Amino acid sequence: MNVPSDNLAEAVALACPGASFMLNPETYAGLTMLDGTPKPTEAAIDAAWANRPPPDILVTMAALRLALGRDVCVQVGAWIGQIADVNDKFQAQTWWEFAPTVRRNHPVVEQFKIALNKTTSEVNSWFMAAKQIDEQ
Repeated sequence: MNVPSDNLAEAVALACPGASFMLNPETYAGLTMLDGTPKPTEAAIDAAWANRPPPDILVTMAALRLALGRDVCVQVGAWIGQIADVNDKFQAQTWWEFAPTVRRNHPVVEQFKIALNKTTSEVNSWFMAAKQIDEQ
């Protein structure tokens, strides 16, 4: 199982929304469903954890750019340059160039994640790195 043991309860809740369960001990073997909901498979729990909503992390744009690195920043700029709709392009350029801070759950973040073929895990790690840069 790829879910950290400290997050198992959260992962089970994501895999079985609204279900009542107990973990004793905090392992898959210790998972007991209390309301007749079928016990999810380890694969289903792993998938729910992997696809959980991204954390809402607020960082400075400067720190995010440092965390992204030059190559990814160039890719983001190129992606913005290819946006066909002039209003959408203007919005993305303004956000990229002038936003003092950015949230992990900002819609443009999801758009560039998809456009650059990045994983949720990669984007989350950039924001965690940016948060560390901000805290220095």
